[in-house]
Amino acid sequence: MNYTILEYTKIQFRGTWTRSISASGVSIYKAGDPAGSEVIVVGETEAGVLTTYIFIVPVSNEVWANLAENLVQVPGTCRSSYVGDTTKCG
Repeated sequence: MNYTILEYTKIQFRGTWTRSISASGVSIYKAGDPAGSEVIVVGETEAGVLTTYIFIVPVSNEVWANLAENLVQVPGTCRSSYVGDTTKCG
């Protein structure tokens, strides 16, 4: 399986997720939707440009987020990406 590790500005989880905390303080989000749960990661380039990456995470796979260092590990590669912050409320 491929993994993607990104430094993030914002993470948005959509669909069904469960959350736990590892002994080292890393947040672990487990996908619970049989069709795949969506995670949206917004990162910022050195030039200050925001980019949004969209991933579909298969059921039972985990996303690890180090909140202290703003790093996220997502199983797989992004489905799509967009310039700017495309996260939405609701």
